Amino acid sequence: LKKTNAINVSYRGDIDYALALCYYNLNEYEKALNSTIFAYRYYQNEDNFQQVGHCLAILADSYKNLNLNEEAEATYKKLIRTSEMLGNHKLLNKGIYEYGLLQTNKVILEETLTLFDLPLEQNSGDVSTQLESILSKIDLMMKSNIHKDKIQKYVKYIKNLSLQIEDKTYYFLSLYYEYKIEKPSQVNDFLEKKLIPFLEKSDCSSKLIVYYKELADYYESIDLKKSLYYLKKCMHKNEYTNLAHII
Repeated sequence: LKKTNAINVSYRGDIDYALALCYYNLNEYEKALNSTIFAYRYYQNEDNFQQVGHCLAILADSYKNLNLNEEAEATYKKLIRTSEMLGNHKLLNKGIYEYGLLQTNKVILEETLTLFDLPLEQNSGDVSTQLESILSKIDLMMKSNIHKDKIQKYVKYIKNLSLQIEDKTYYFLSLYYEYKIEKPSQVNDFLEKKLIPFLEKSDCSSKLIVYYKELADYYESIDLKKSLYYLKKCMHKNEYTNLAHII
């Protein structure tokens, strides 16, 4: 790029996008923003909306990590609209979730929670999309301290549906939130003895990092050896749970 006038080179956008991902993974968010903006403009001119969506994900996450919350919110809104248009329900679901985490105004938060119905309405036959959307909604409600009575109906719905379709993964995940609401003192024991061993035996490695981190934080003040054990598991998995990698 430095040695040639690469403005009109056909693969320029792909190079900028690759650089953006590299900078993002190195936590160099300002450089990631710069490269992503170039790639974003290129893909816009090419009408490559799938890649436009991916660029928006990196931009939004980078703004968030730089504490530029207004820019992050505006970009998440664009991401939600774009992923809805593309029918990319996985990206849509995560975009809504991350956008919701930025909301401190309770009125806006309530409006954001209703956005989770979008992937449900558009993909009513896809049970996994339905379950993932509801799980994200539950998680956002928990982190936003929504009253537990409002959350319990969603937990019960997932639990019943997972039993109907005989899906143990979503059944165990519903139990996790049930413990969080009804038996918070026992949730870490459930994680260690039930949920994590089950997920480790199943093909659900992308979900494990969150629970490893939760146990690592729990043990940090009471058992440093165990805390380090779960932190090492996080590092070993090397799974990406941020929005930029839902591509």
